[in-house]
Amino acid sequence: MARVPVFVSLGPEGLDEAIRTARRREFTRGEIIAGHGEDWPYALLVVKGSARLVKGSEAGRVLAALTVGPGELFLGPSLFDAGPMPASLEAETSCLVYLWDGEGFARLVKTSPAALWQVSVALVRQMRKASDVIDTLAFRPLSARLARLLLEHFGPDGTGPAPRSLTLDDMAARVGTTREVVCRMLYRLASEGLINITRTEFALLDRSRLAELAGQDRPPA
Repeated sequence: MARVPVFVSLGPEGLDEAIRTARRREFTRGEIIAGHGEDWPYALLVVKGSARLVKGSEAGRVLAALTVGPGELFLGPSLFDAGPMPASLEAETSCLVYLWDGEGFARLVKTSPAALWQVSVALVRQMRKASDVIDTLAFRPLSARLARLLLEHFGPDGTGPAPRSLTLDDMAARVGTTREVVCRMLYRLASEGLINITRTEFALLDRSRLAELAGQDRPPA
């Protein structure tokens, strides 16, 4: 918490108060933290693991609109306007979080103009991350979205095989399709020699061609 700008801005006494009033919660992978349509006026800080904001369709597609990782603050919309959650917040992995109820969080940050500013910064970053996801889904073909996900998640350092830390459902939610479509596309990429898949690992065999497919000038460094 001492490295999170909102809490740093509270000063020593405010930080101590934030630590004292935090509720420690652990969630298992896939567990719902806040449901779609629920009144959820809370601030959440991810300590370990990750959470994601997801929304499903009647056709069975699931979209992950926002991912929140360690050290990141998620501010529930209900905290500000008393409206319902626009999507479900779920544990993407087993995760440890700290929670503050709306009244307690508001009381803390209102004591410091600097903390209020950092809340605004956190909201803008939250909005930008969600906007990036929407732009990718709206303007990039599915093959490009999947290639980008493979490069960013399984091969950013350019070293050997990486563990299959995402399920087919996870990947489908990230690129906005179904697990069946992802499965077909992965095996197509494998047949073309771009990747190699085992039950436990992914290996990116041709990062340059994947980057071209993703619409990038070069693979991520």
